[in-house]
Amino acid sequence: MSELFTNVQKAKIRSVFDRLERTIEMLNDKKGFPSSEITEDKHAIPSKLCLIHSEVSEALEDYRIGSMDHLLEELADIIIRTLDLSHSLYIHSFTSEPIGRVIIRVLEKGSVRPYKHDDKVI
Repeated sequence: MSELFTNVQKAKIRSVFDRLERTIEMLNDKKGFPSSEITEDKHAIPSKLCLIHSEVSEALEDYRIGSMDHLLEELADIIIRTLDLSHSLYIHSFTSEPIGRVIIRVLEKGSVRPYKHDDKVI
């Protein structure tokens, strides 16, 4: 696997994601949406995935109507909702790694993958 980042860069990336996740968790807790809901409600994870999907749909609609500034806000919402879910999954032991570490690994894996790997047409 390619070493796309130095160890110092990896630590900084993980730190940024960790701070973002903790900030999102704090804001959600203040608004009455604690991360613990994923352990208490079997519908919490599917609901959070649906919220991410709804943000993707809103981003697509903004693209369709040419509202690029609002498109960026929807992309930010996608990232925020994704970080909320990934952090909740990690701190409640549904996953073994925080998302920052996973993103680094996936980027490094993708950096050595050939264009349209596995004979994909599109």
